[in-house]
Formats: sequence, C-alpha cells, structure tokens
Amino acid sequence: MKILNYFLRYSNKDALHNPFQTLLYAIAYPIAVFFKIIRFSPNLVTIISTIFAISSFVSLTNNNLLLFCIFWGVSYILDYTDGTLARLTKKIGKSALRIDHISDQLKIIMIFLGFGIYYDCKEIWILTFLSSAIFLFYSLLNHELSNNLKISSLRKSHNNEENKIENNSRFKLFKRYLLRHFSILRYFYIFIFGTLYVINGHTLIIFFFIPLSYEYAVYLLTYFISICSVHSYHRAVSLSRLSKN
Repeated sequence: MKILNYFLRYSNKDALHNPFQTLLYAIAYPIAVFFKIIRFSPNLVTIISTIFAISSFVSLTNNNLLLFCIFWGVSYILDYTDGTLARLTKKIGKSALRIDHISDQLKIIMIFLGFGIYYDCKEIWILTFLSSAIFLFYSLLNHELSNNLKISSLRKSHNNEENKIENNSRFKLFKRYLLRHFSILRYFYIFIFGTLYVINGHTLIIFFFIPLSYEYAVYLLTYFISICSVHSYHRAVSLSRLSKN
C-alpha cells in the first residue's frame, strides 16, 4: 500500500479515482524511474513515444495488426511515462508550448487517419473524420476553459457557484443521498461516469480494439464521438457562464 501511495504521488491526480489510470501509472512508474537513472528528459520520452506512434500508423496502413498493437502499446505506455518522469525529476514544463500535448493531438489524429485507410469504406471514413473533428473541438474548448480558470479567484468563484447550484438542486441532493447510503451505487456511478465516460489517457485503450472488426470500429468510434460531444457541450456551457477576462 505504501508503494502504491508513493507512485501515485508522481501520477496524475485522476488516477486516484480511476482503476484503469492506476494500473497504467503503475506500469509507467518503474519505466520512468529507469529513464531518470539513465538521464532521459521527459521531452525525449515524448519524442520516442511519437516515433512509436508513427510506426503503429505505418503498421496499421500495411494491415499488420500485431505490429500495430505492439507499437501503439509502447507509445501508449510512454504517454504515461513522460508525465511521471517530469514529476519525478521536477521538470514540469512551464513554457506555453506544451510538446506533450501537441504530440498527443498529432498521434490521435494520425491513428484515426490510419483507421480510415485500414477499412477504406465510406462509413468508417465518416466516423473517423467526425472523431477527429469533435476531438479537436473538445481540445480547443478545454484549452479555453483552462485558460479562463487559471486565476485562482475565478476558479474559486466558479466552484462556489457550482456547489451552490448543486446544493439547491433536489435531484443532486437525492443523488448524493443515494451515493452516500448505498455504496454499491456509489462505485457504479464512479465506474460509469468517472471511468467509462470521461476523456483521458485510458480512453485510448479502445484504439487496440477498433481494427478487430468493422462492427467494433463502428461502435467504438460512435462511443468516442459521444464522449467528446458531451464533454464539449459541458465546456461550452461553462465558458458561456464565465465573464470575459
């Protein structure tokens, strides 16, 4: 338990409430320790991750699913490793240019393109285009919201407003009552809305299954589009309620 708490100190805070995130950071932590020993920088790890993502894209377009899974798996784990390494070495970037975020955007769009080439049919092309477009739209809104909430007083005011709304909502009070007194509902709620219906690194696990069949591709791409759409809507609403800086 102490070991788990120790590595979580150098993980993203979302891992505390997400079993998938906890597992992925548990895998990434010893790798980050090794990179720290051999003096790899977080940006170098990000570059290596991008190279493996490009290799997975090439494998996908050549219909080699085994190599795709291997290369994408390495790239995927390294995505968790670079952030952990940055926290371990206290080299968290303060520059406005976030290489890791730019790399993530490029990799995701590239893999969606690979899925389109792999299936090469109208329905999948439409779904991959929509997936890329709505993901970029979500990322833009998320970036705008983060910038507008960077002032602590504004963040505090926003949280107080949300808490006030929640406290005055009978439905929210009823939901809190249920979650407090029926633990199984609480865990079910956390698993569904805190794990399966969020946009985070573990969401990209679906990329391993999309090439398996046309049906998987349709269902999982639709699932991805729905998540991005819901979170885009919530961020757009939050932005509309904030005063302009």
